[in-house]
Amino acid sequence: MTWSTAGEGVSVVESGDRIFVQRACATPTALLQALIERGDELRDVEIVHLHTYGPTPYTDDKWAGHFSLRALFVAENTRAAVNAGRASYTPIFFSDVPALLARGNELAVDVAFIQVSPPGAAVTTSRAHVYYVVTEYGIAALHGRDLAERARSLIAIAAPQFREQLERAASALHLI
Repeated sequence: MTWSTAGEGVSVVESGDRIFVQRACATPTALLQALIERGDELRDVEIVHLHTYGPTPYTDDKWAGHFSLRALFVAENTRAAVNAGRASYTPIFFSDVPALLARGNELAVDVAFIQVSPPGAAVTTSRAHVYYVVTEYGIAALHGRDLAERARSLIAIAAPQFREQLERAASALHLI
């Protein structure tokens, strides 16, 4: 795994992709900003998220045809766009989100933007949910990899100060 900037991280996004954005205070704003900086070269990228914090420039009229938002929860930062028809709203039970995003289902995800978690916090994803995980430290291509390869790839894009601890924990759990 190589390190990358946010701009390099979002380079895996292609026109027509669906991106799932992590929610709440873990909203990866640096990755969203880097995505917007690529906006002129992208078309029909659907962004899906629950409640996020911070600006949502991808809902501006300027980005019509480039980005669309499917909100699974409408909050202050997305309400105007939903009300004006610049974003759609899909009501959903929180417990139904993983299945809806799984490959082959209605909202299958191509790329997930996540924030790196602090030690002790769990980040899980089923093999069928996404092909790529992008953090500010790199890109993990997960499709077709076994559990040990997935664990090593995810550890490689974690914050550097936590990698050693994650490797020890994964080893203790016999994941690697």
